[in-house]
Amino acid sequence: MYKKIIISALIVIAAGFYWLFIDAQEAGSMRQALKNGAQITLVDDIPTARFTLSGRVKLSDGDSLKFRNDDKRARLYAIDSPELAQKCQKNQKNWQCGLSAKQALQQQISGNDITCIGDEYDKYDRLIATCYLKVGNKGYLNLNAWQVKNGWATAYVYYSKRYVKQQSYAKQQKLGIWQGTFLEPFKWRQQYTR
Repeated sequence: MYKKIIISALIVIAAGFYWLFIDAQEAGSMRQALKNGAQITLVDDIPTARFTLSGRVKLSDGDSLKFRNDDKRARLYAIDSPELAQKCQKNQKNWQCGLSAKQALQQQISGNDITCIGDEYDKYDRLIATCYLKVGNKGYLNLNAWQVKNGWATAYVYYSKRYVKQQSYAKQQKLGIWQGTFLEPFKWRQQYTR
């Protein structure tokens, strides 16, 4: 019984702590999800955008995906996940952080349909998108934010500072790639060919 009380108290404390750092952009209609990792705010409705892609996906890596129904592709906006071949260091050993980032997102999606919204395509014909996963009847989970807050991507501040708070949390908690050392993905791409 004490174990249940302690766990409940920790959840309430963690929820209160998170509310101090809520992203103002999503502050209108929010709830919290505790599934598979760090707390993430759910939104009641998916925002509107010029383009929308929906369906089941196949991941290329931790921030790029392809829709199975029509082969359209999306690149998660304002985040940068390690490349699939990229390695990081933890406890003075190399580990496949790029593969781990992809697997973490795949596990979160769990074969469910997702919806990606965006206003433009890049030079590779990928929708630059914010992607959402429906979480039961509770709302929609921003997968971009989830990847960053769980440490499987960095906030790509060259394009936006939208996920800086989530990155600070992951870094402080030593989640995902923040468990050790790594070369920022964009720098890795500059040094190595795929």
